[in-house]
Amino acid sequence: MENWQEWAARIDRAYEALEDASYYAVLGIPENAGADAIRTAYYRRARQLHPDRLLNAPEPAKAKAVQIYKRVSEAYQTLRDPDLRKVYDRSLVRRGAKRLTITSKLTTRPKQDGWFLKTEGGRKHYKAAREALESGNLPMAKLNVQIAMRHEGELQNLKELLLEIKKKGG
Repeated sequence: MENWQEWAARIDRAYEALEDASYYAVLGIPENAGADAIRTAYYRRARQLHPDRLLNAPEPAKAKAVQIYKRVSEAYQTLRDPDLRKVYDRSLVRRGAKRLTITSKLTTRPKQDGWFLKTEGGRKHYKAAREALESGNLPMAKLNVQIAMRHEGELQNLKELLLEIKKKGG
């Protein structure tokens, strides 16, 4: 690494600009950058700022570099995911937000089928029941829902699926 004083001065400038920087600016890429450019920019920044490389760096610049590294990782995680990137781009335009909140990230993800189930057995049999229902195998669908209920208890979602199967003649 070059002279620590020069490095610390650069880190201070970057840290001061961090709050007003978009994820694109943090990675040093244009807003229309593709997936390869995002990945390349992330790895370049990560190599420069990874905490393992900064073991001998002076404080407080080292702590600031770690904060910048965290923001670089946050930017990469957001921009590499097409759904999160769309939400982020909309939030930039509408509100001028520079970062996504945890609420924004959670609400953009569709819930997976069986998200309400707690056990692996429950999820497995719920999935098998849905597949059997879709293929028209009503007895197998009913059996798998009943097994899922043994794993999970009589949850409302499982009761509704069983009722749906019974309405179709199962």
